[in-house]
Parts: sequence; structure tokens; C-alpha cells
Amino acid sequence: MVATSFSLSRGDFGVADLSKILVTPQLPTRSNRPPDYAAEARALNLLASHMAERPNNVLQNLVEIVLDLVNAGSAGISILEGPLFRWLATAGKFKSLLNATLPRTFSPCGVVLDTSAAQVMLRPARCFPYIDDLPSAVEEVALIPFRQGGEIVGTVWAVHHESELRFDEEDLRLLQSVSFFASAGYQLVCERRQAEGVAERLRKADQELRVSEERLRLALDSAEMGSWNVDASSSTFRSDARARAIFGGDVEGKTLRDILPRVHADDVTEVRAAAERFKTGNHNDGVSIDVRILQEGEAARWVSVRGRVNVEAGSGAISSIDGTISDISERKAVEDRLREIAAELSTADRQKDEFLAMLSHELRNPLAPIRSAASLIRLGQDQPEVQLEAVDVMDRQIDHMVRLVDDLLDVSRVRTGKIELRKARVPLTGIVSEAVERVRPLFDELGHFFEADLPAEPIFVMADAQRISQVVSNLLSNAAKYSERGAEIRLRVVPVPNAVRISVSDTGIGIAEEMLAKVFELFAQVDQTLERTGGGLGIGLSLVRSLVELHHGTVEVRSDGIGHGSEFTVILPAESAGGSAALPTAEVPGKGLIPRKILLVDDNRDSAISLAMILKLQGHSTTLAHDGRAAVAMAEQVRPEVMLVDIGLPGLNGYEVARAVRGKPWGPGVTLIALTGWGRDEDRAESAAAGFDSHLVKPLSYPQLNRILCGIA
Repeated sequence: MVATSFSLSRGDFGVADLSKILVTPQLPTRSNRPPDYAAEARALNLLASHMAERPNNVLQNLVEIVLDLVNAGSAGISILEGPLFRWLATAGKFKSLLNATLPRTFSPCGVVLDTSAAQVMLRPARCFPYIDDLPSAVEEVALIPFRQGGEIVGTVWAVHHESELRFDEEDLRLLQSVSFFASAGYQLVCERRQAEGVAERLRKADQELRVSEERLRLALDSAEMGSWNVDASSSTFRSDARARAIFGGDVEGKTLRDILPRVHADDVTEVRAAAERFKTGNHNDGVSIDVRILQEGEAARWVSVRGRVNVEAGSGAISSIDGTISDISERKAVEDRLREIAAELSTADRQKDEFLAMLSHELRNPLAPIRSAASLIRLGQDQPEVQLEAVDVMDRQIDHMVRLVDDLLDVSRVRTGKIELRKARVPLTGIVSEAVERVRPLFDELGHFFEADLPAEPIFVMADAQRISQVVSNLLSNAAKYSERGAEIRLRVVPVPNAVRISVSDTGIGIAEEMLAKVFELFAQVDQTLERTGGGLGIGLSLVRSLVELHHGTVEVRSDGIGHGSEFTVILPAESAGGSAALPTAEVPGKGLIPRKILLVDDNRDSAISLAMILKLQGHSTTLAHDGRAAVAMAEQVRPEVMLVDIGLPGLNGYEVARAVRGKPWGPGVTLIALTGWGRDEDRAESAAAGFDSHLVKPLSYPQLNRILCGIA
């Protein structure tokens, strides 16, 4: 019998003694196979390919790759749904258990969420007896936290069913690598599903409006309508009170020529044509027209006019015309709204498709040079200059992917009101220069001519230096991407009364007049066909406008059309020249890199070892610890000047390590640097509250770390 659900509470078995089954601390003593970077690269490339081609299957693709990567008997992913974990993807012997559930409060997955760390459990049924009900015995299970937007939402797990098989640290490293990569894809899938949900709700609204329109039509048909009559001999109108009220005036005894001035000019021709059809058409056919009636001091009202000819018996001559008139202004408003909704649906659907296509393109683009660079490193082992160039290529492409993810997250923060500005009185020239250096490699790559005109006198602004630098670099990279090779790009900073003007102009492709009002909208694209210019997701300019407006500034665009380049202008409020400025932390003039005694704490041994090697090459003395308790003990022993601490540690997490160190007599003198994959504003606030001096987000920027080390007194 296949088990599809398990229902129990902690009280069924009491409090589990996890020490009987947890073997995570024993992994360093096991025989570990060497890191298999080739297998990891193949798995990541395969996963990236699946994500680009079939993003909805990212979870199933992940567990199938995990099954092969760590030679497991079963693999799966459990996502938290209220009080339960649901198995949203399974492979191997447990493939038939898709959508099975386990409790949050009493399960191996729950332990991972409680500890925020990867775990390996030997014969877990000893603590969780219901596991024995599964169709195959679980000898050992490895579980990795699965994150979405920095928050743990479930686990990726792999199972050995045979008693002779065990997991090692390399297995955990591989699981963490593919899990981290897949979580970004899964988040995009979730966002796409949300977008599709919005589109579905709009479609339902469209259907509901159509139903409302039909109900309104029936209501109008059944309602009392005004009646009118035209005598054929005199061509004069007669009407009842309702018709006169709807028409907005007395038509009694008047001819068509008399009442035409009350008809909207655009509808007069249709009224004349209807009158002609009454005279010459088939007398058995009625005439129906919708026209606008003008009333002094009021908006034009839509009315529906219907009529039928009466003929004399025998001669067939027209004797009169009888008809009705009804007010259809509300129905016309509904029809207009329906057309607007249809246009909005079409635009939303097109933007969704374009965004997903460009996102796939942007994710694929860095993978090709990274793969080529990896091959160069393997093939050029006796050519250091080739290896260094390959490393530079990988650094540039990784920086590109990091900026892409950061921009996506920033757009989300701005739209949800969660972005927080760290304003200070700062010199604008330094901020602009930093942005220029960030984009200069792109200028060099595309062969652009770049010129910067910066004022000699300092200009101060009350701003978040990082965000203003982001604004300028986005404008510069936008100019570079949307310009042919060898274009001219100019940056000017000019003081104006009580403000400063930053302009970025280019001789690139330009912007069509109809696009000028739309370029700052989310996902707006000037030209989807410009493969040669680098494309983009259509979020950079939207982010620019949002960040500038948060600084109480404005941003405008000017272009003379396609082929004539464009110019973006940002106006920011300026501060007076007096007073002191908060210099960016990146500026540490006159200081060199002094050797420091550094304690590096990270449960990812490969990451810790590689970073330690780099620090040693720079002259620092480094010591390693791989869990929170060991970190505190090692700090007591070596008394480091600097501690680089990962947040998601086993034993004690990074926050607990920081508090423990700060509580020591020697602790206040230690420079504590948080090193983590969590980079939200609330994450930074939490690390500061725990006692950290700095908060660095993975992947680590070594120049940023060096600036912090140089700034230590």
C-alpha cells in the first residue's frame, strides 16, 4: 500500500531525542571524496537549461539531478504549507509519494527549519517512528534548507536505503549548490504564477463585466422607454414625457432639421442615413442607431433610438414612423471599460512573455563565458596569464548576475514599500565616480567613447550614496547597452539653484516619440530586437525613477527619435556647501592593507578554505571554525582582531556567536563582519543589533572586504 499522508502530533511519540540520529557533527570524521566540480558544473548547467526551457518543472528537475549527483536511492523537496510539509517533487524509490505530507513540528524537515542548517540523520525512524510506514526503509537522509527570497520555505533531501551507503561533506556541498541555484528559479516560477493569477483575475473581471453588460441590456429592454412618432405628411415629431426627458428637451411638433443641432456632430451623418433608410428601405425592417445627444451644461449622453415604418394598406405609402428612445450612457461606459480591460490584459500578457523571454536570455548569457572560462582554466594550467584572464571573465559575469538579482529584489522592495534609505550628507562627485568605475568595463567591452564632465567645486546632497550610485550606473549601463559599438556617451554634473543636474547622453539608437512616456514603466523595452546591444529586463529605468523620487528628485528623458540618441536628466536637491560630509566608507585615503589576525567561521568548508587562502596570500593570519560553538571557543583561544562569521551556522547561529563574543571582556575590541547570503534591510538591522560592525552579502566582494579591513583603527 502506498502511503500518501501521515497524521500525528508530537504527543504521539513524545519529545524526540535527536542525538540518537543526528550525525551531522560526525561528517568531518568520515571518509570524504574530493570535490567534484565537474559534476557540479554539469548539474548546474543542466538545471539552468531546464529552468530556461521548462521553468514550471524546476522542482522535479532539481530532485532528479540530486538523485544522480549524490548517488541516492530517493530524493525530494518538501515545501512548508501551514502545519505540514508537502512533497512537491520526488524521485527514486519514493517517486510514488508525490504530494505526501509530514508534520512541521515532528519531522526531519522540521528539525532543519528549527536549526536553519543542513542535517544528516542516521536511521531517523528511531525518533520519528512513522517513517517505518514508508515503502522503503530509510537508512540515512541528508536534508538541505531550501530558501525563497532569503527565507527557508522547505528542504531538499536525499535518502540512502542501503546500510552500506553514507553521505559525506561533498554530498552536502553539492546539495547546497544545486539547491541555492534552483531556489532562484523557483522564486521566478512563483512570481510568474502570481502574474498569471493576476491575469486570470483580470480575465474573470472581463467575464463578469460582460455578464453585467448583458444584465444591463435585459434591464433596459424590460424598463419603460420613451416613445415617439413622426407623421409622414408633416414630418413632425410627437413624443411622450419619458422620451422628452431622455432627449433633454421638447421635440413636440419639430422636424428632423429642427432637432439635428442637438445631435453630436460626429453622429449627424448616421442620423441622416437612418432617415433615408426609413424612406427607401424594406418597410418590414426596423432601424436602430446609437447616437450622442448634447445638453447645455452637461456631458453628451448616449441614447438608443429604434423605429419602424407604418404603411398604408393597399398603396404601401408611408403613413408614420413609430419608435422608442432609451438612455444607454451606462452601457456605453461599460463597453469602454471592457475595451480598456482588454487592452490591459493584452499588455500584461505581452509584458509577461517578453519579461520571461528576456530573463531566460539574461540568465543564459553569463553561463556561456563562465563555461568557456572554466575550460580555459583546465586547459591552460601551465599558462598563468590565460588562467588570470579566465578568472576575470568569471568575475565580470558573476558581478553581472549579482546586479541582475539585486535589481530584481530592489524593484520588489520599492513596489512593496520595504526599501529603506540610509541618507547622509555626501559629496556627489565621489558617488558619480564610483558609478563610472562600475560601468567602465562595459564601455571598454563595447568600444564606446566616454566623457565625464564633473565640477571642480564639491556638491553635497542628502542622499543614500549607494542608491544614487545605483541610479547613475543604471543610466550609464542603459546608454551603453542601447548604443551601437563605438558610440559617444557623456556624463555631466552641473549645479543649478538649490539642486544639482546629472545628465547622461548618448548617440545610440534613440527612443521613438510614443515610447518616451513609457520608458520608466516596469518591464518597458525600447526595442526587443536589439540582441547586439545587450538587451535587458526593462526594470533598470523603473528602478531609477523610484529611487530618484524617494530622494525627492525628478528624472526626465529626451530624444529626437530613432537613430538620434537620447538624454536622461536627474535633478536632486542640493545641500549648502558648509558643514561636514559623511564620506563613503569606500574612501580610505592614505591607508594600506595591514596584516590582521582573522578568525573565519563558515560551515561551508570549501568556501571557508578558499577565502582563508586568499586572506593568507594578502598577509593575514587566519584560523578556521565550522560551527558556532567551535567559533566562540576558538575566539577565546586566539583572540582575533577580526571575525568573519556566516549567519546560518550549526550549533550557534551567527547572531548568537556575535553576542557571545561581545559579552567577553576582550570582545568589544573585535571587528565583527557578517558574511551571509541574506541581504534584506531587516537582515542588516538584525546583524547590527547582534553586534556586527559590517554586513557583507555573498558572493563576497573582495575589494569591499579589503576596504573594511583597511578602515580598522
